[in-house]
Amino acid sequence: MRSDTRADSPTPAPPTPPRPRPHTPAGPPRDPKKVKQISKSRVEFRPKDDWVGEFGFDWMRIGGPAEKAGEGVYKDVVSSGYGSLNAAAAYTAMKSEYDKIPIEIKSSPETLLEYFVPYLNLFPKNTAGTPTPPHEAQLKLLIAVEENAPEKIELEYDTAALAVDKSKLNDRAVGAKRASADGSVKITCNAALTSDKVIKVWATFQGAKKLVGQLKVLKNDASAQKSIKFLFVNVKTNINGTLRTGSVSDGEKTALRNSLFQALIVCDMENAVAPFDMTSDDALRIKTVGTTKVYGKFIYQKTTPDPTKTEPVAPWEAASLGVVLSELEKS
Repeated sequence: MRSDTRADSPTPAPPTPPRPRPHTPAGPPRDPKKVKQISKSRVEFRPKDDWVGEFGFDWMRIGGPAEKAGEGVYKDVVSSGYGSLNAAAAYTAMKSEYDKIPIEIKSSPETLLEYFVPYLNLFPKNTAGTPTPPHEAQLKLLIAVEENAPEKIELEYDTAALAVDKSKLNDRAVGAKRASADGSVKITCNAALTSDKVIKVWATFQGAKKLVGQLKVLKNDASAQKSIKFLFVNVKTNINGTLRTGSVSDGEKTALRNSLFQALIVCDMENAVAPFDMTSDDALRIKTVGTTKVYGKFIYQKTTPDPTKTEPVAPWEAASLGVVLSELEKS
């Protein structure tokens, strides 16, 4: 007899349930407010209110808070331009004269995100001249901050050629455009500049640096400078029976000298020993022939009343010395 060695088929085991995966948190949940935090800043350089043009500084007159008093806003005063440009086109062309940097705060009261880089013209320190040509400038700082205050606002520049009396700004508070509580910044040119230099203002927030301001200091080495001499000659006249001797005031000379300093021109001024006597020159006289007044060819005769004047202006008071000198140069 043959025995059966096959065993009965076992009952299938139930399926093993999946093992739960351990929870491994990725970290604390993010604070959406913290993720979205940003800081916007804008720092601008402007002349102080007592600036009278003693050094060269040019900026885009945009108006708004804390700007220099008495300066017209270019957008309001530009009416036309070369090549028959209308007011809008001329203003656009004027804006192109300035370098620009990316910015995140509007140039109030303008509505565009534009930052026009101003220009500064200084002589190198120890430039000869009387008075000494300006090698330093005090500039007012304007600031605006939005969203959050930056941790730092710092100035970056070429320390081998320039010196700035503030390396960082303390006024970083959130607020609209205003005069910075840091006041002014003094910039000194210690060496001749063979090329333009740039002073940059950086704001740091949460480890990220952004360019928030800039100033261009122009080349000022010997190739950029000029010199000129002036001889002031007082003119003595007898236009209508009254002897007069002209003169140039110290204030006028200072204004002229400052204007030239702006263009890196050093001037030497002298006064003539004696006046230029033109009392007997009929070209500068009003003579009466019979009952008729005869005007010299260099005397302006006003024949049409000026509607803006409430009192008549004597003809001889309107004589143009500029025309006289121009004509004399031709003779």
